[in-house]
Amino acid sequence: MKAVRLPSGATYYAQEHNALRSDAVASSWLHVHQQLGALALGTNPTNGQTVSLIVNGTTITLTGKTGALSNPGDFAIQASAAATDAVIWNALLNPSTTTSTFVGFNTTPSAPESILLQYLGWGLSSGGTTITPFSLNTSTYSPLTSFSASTTVTSGTWTAQTMELYVQPGTYYVGTTRVLFLGGSTPTFTPPVSHPRIDLVTADSSGTIALVTGSESVSPFAPSYSTNKLVLAEIYHVVGETALYDVDNQQTGQGYVYNDVRPFFPGGYIGSPSQIANGVVLFDPGSDAQGDIYYWTGSALARLPAGTSGQFLQTQGPGANPQWSPFAPVVAVGSASGTAYSVTSGTGNGAALDSTNLKITFTGAVGQWIRITAFAAGQVVVTANQSVNINMVDVTNSTLVGTICGGATVSNGTYQIYGIITFFYQLQSTTTVLQMYGYNQSSGSNTFTVYNPASNTLYPNTGAQKNVNASTAFADNLSTASAPWFSVEAI
Repeated sequence: MKAVRLPSGATYYAQEHNALRSDAVASSWLHVHQQLGALALGTNPTNGQTVSLIVNGTTITLTGKTGALSNPGDFAIQASAAATDAVIWNALLNPSTTTSTFVGFNTTPSAPESILLQYLGWGLSSGGTTITPFSLNTSTYSPLTSFSASTTVTSGTWTAQTMELYVQPGTYYVGTTRVLFLGGSTPTFTPPVSHPRIDLVTADSSGTIALVTGSESVSPFAPSYSTNKLVLAEIYHVVGETALYDVDNQQTGQGYVYNDVRPFFPGGYIGSPSQIANGVVLFDPGSDAQGDIYYWTGSALARLPAGTSGQFLQTQGPGANPQWSPFAPVVAVGSASGTAYSVTSGTGNGAALDSTNLKITFTGAVGQWIRITAFAAGQVVVTANQSVNINMVDVTNSTLVGTICGGATVSNGTYQIYGIITFFYQLQSTTTVLQMYGYNQSSGSNTFTVYNPASNTLYPNTGAQKNVNASTAFADNLSTASAPWFSVEAI
């Protein structure tokens, strides 16, 4: 698999099948493949200097010209060595095509020179001055049997480099660093001593191609992939090798490109979540377990381990992380004991029915909701034609929680009252004292006798029944006596 870079707009023929096939099989970006050597042309040639390529024993000569181009193989010398080398490289890719800078070999690609040159691929880094030839042989079609080169260009050299590989030009990312790699050869590989070995070819954020040497073994495996580097290929080495080949052109007793591991997408190494735009990827914090929940801390995804059975997930509001909390309502109950609840409330005032037993001190957060369930039943003596009731009061904050029973204006007399009700109340302080109070709503005073624990009976009633609402009423002769009580629970 070679992926030779083929110019657009050109005409290709059947004998160029390998080059076309390579371009279709894989993009040339960062492709690692075998090479035959390096033709270094760092000095601009003078008129008449030549580059000779010996393919399968046949010498093909390219001649530099500063004037008119007349013979096949003539190329125009440019203003710099790099520009001239680009002309030579394009001529090698299209040897039968005549342009303003090159005279092709005859007018058809059937010329021997054109056919022979198409047995090879040619690499040249952008702006570079070294042309790298490589074989296009495969296991099913191997027309190239030998290759060498020479040049009369001043300081030009040909060096066979069969223990190096060529990396095609390409663009890639390492983290947020964009690298424009211009193409070039790998460092020289060293054959293994006693057993096969697998090495890696890598590229870093500075565009440097490097090798990671594996361990020799009867059954070798690739070394760990490098961090902060792009791994391009895995190379299989054998003892006694003298050259490296492509995987589809393997030769007995020689090393080869074992795996092409270039990333398909996005072609970069991500070393930190900071290198990815917010929202594109949510990184797993790790140590996952069943029942875990993930939440956003404001800057990263975090893991909240599973709580214990019965706990519930509690939000702590904006700017705070959620937590597991026990679902265990705090319940407190006030109950009657010891004495009759008989108190007198003065004008427009209330009196605690039992400041000891019907009193709960509750501790919670300001704003927390609580549920209060309360019951009261008993006798009230009305002396001033008033509205009377029994209330639940937040004594700490002098706030009426709600009315348990009563509430209607009645004539003077003695009445039985009862009620059971549930209130929802939001705490106004961290410590709150809750009590039952008897109230009259106008001038005069009323005596509330709620319950007589000695006889376990309500006091008798001589007044008429007064219905107030569905949950509270003045009633005649309650059949069952019960002590007043209330409970409080957090919700």
